Amino acid sequence: MKILQINCVYPRGATGQITAAIHHRLLSEGHTSTVLYSRGSPNAEPHTFRVSGTLAGKYNHLISMLTGDVYGGCGLQTRRIIRYIKRHAPELVHLQCINGYFVNIYRLLGFLKAQGIPTVLTLHADFMFTANCGVALDCNKWQNGCGSCPELRRATHSLFFDRTHASFVKMQKVFDGFGDQLKVVAVSDWLGKRAAMSPIMRQYPLMTIRNGIDTEIFRPRGDLDVKAKLHISAHESMILWVSSAFSKEKGADEFLSLSEAMRGQDYRFVMVGADKPANYEGDVIFTGKIANPELLAVYYSAADVMLCCSKQESLPTVCLEAQCCGTPVVAFDVGGVSETIGEGMGELVPLGDIFAMAAAVARQAKRKSDMTDAQTEAYRRAFDESRMTDAYLSLYESMLSREN
Repeated sequence: MKILQINCVYPRGATGQITAAIHHRLLSEGHTSTVLYSRGSPNAEPHTFRVSGTLAGKYNHLISMLTGDVYGGCGLQTRRIIRYIKRHAPELVHLQCINGYFVNIYRLLGFLKAQGIPTVLTLHADFMFTANCGVALDCNKWQNGCGSCPELRRATHSLFFDRTHASFVKMQKVFDGFGDQLKVVAVSDWLGKRAAMSPIMRQYPLMTIRNGIDTEIFRPRGDLDVKAKLHISAHESMILWVSSAFSKEKGADEFLSLSEAMRGQDYRFVMVGADKPANYEGDVIFTGKIANPELLAVYYSAADVMLCCSKQESLPTVCLEAQCCGTPVVAFDVGGVSETIGEGMGELVPLGDIFAMAAAVARQAKRKSDMTDAQTEAYRRAFDESRMTDAYLSLYESMLSREN
């Protein structure tokens, strides 16, 4: 097989790691595999190419803010991608997360459709079926074509113009007529059902392939001196939150409210990922970003409870990573989060209910020692990346065998 993947990042971030897992599996089995990506520094991995730099991404983002055209523009980078496809003629193109201001989505999809190139589209968020926002939260206007967006700045970053309906019409038009050449994959059943309600996607059958992770990295660790390094005493429970952004959508307000509600009760809250907010004077320990996944696995293992405070998630990788390291998860019951919680390995609470979350944290902190090795190993098998790559390679083969 000759496969091309396109994603906004590589190999960092959840989608970058997923793309890398598929790429490495293809290469290991003798297939031809290439990745085109945008953000971050160039890497030395073979057959991976950065098509747009950081400055170009910022420029494209600025233009989209001024014009209100979120997924258009990016002329130079899009021509570069299309030239690559014409020159190297992949048998199948797999589109991962392509909303990083490096490609004109309408032009790329239109080209793939016109050329009859078998295409796999993985939905990691809402934007491909809303044609606008990546996280629609409780807004349902995307089910009827958008327009008059109630959260224009948050959803599209547009400074002046509401072009949400025009974007919807363009996205719907470009998806029409793909037929069997397009297979749409959702990373959770919840996201697939959601996409099926959109006029853009409802014509295509959706399948679910849940994300997988490298369980050789994310496993219970014995080196647990993290608490001592963070000056957390032996009788205190470490409550961990891992998030790349300290934002409203990720639940920053709820996290801080929870830490205040449980203050002075032998719980220490640790934030990994985002930087400490300016003027913050509470007791939360902010470590900043931990780029080394091996070290991150040590933090997961050291924690007594892992939190997921997001208001919407498709299938949060952090929940998979924590449980693979033997740590229970307490999360708001939103999106596809419920599909990540193993039996006896965590607890879901209603969105925004801080008191229910505090009670769940207290229960799960006591239960961590009761989680068995068998539970953790069963969970690791269920979410090992090999299961995910098996499913994608099987999908590729079925599509290409039909072509032949």
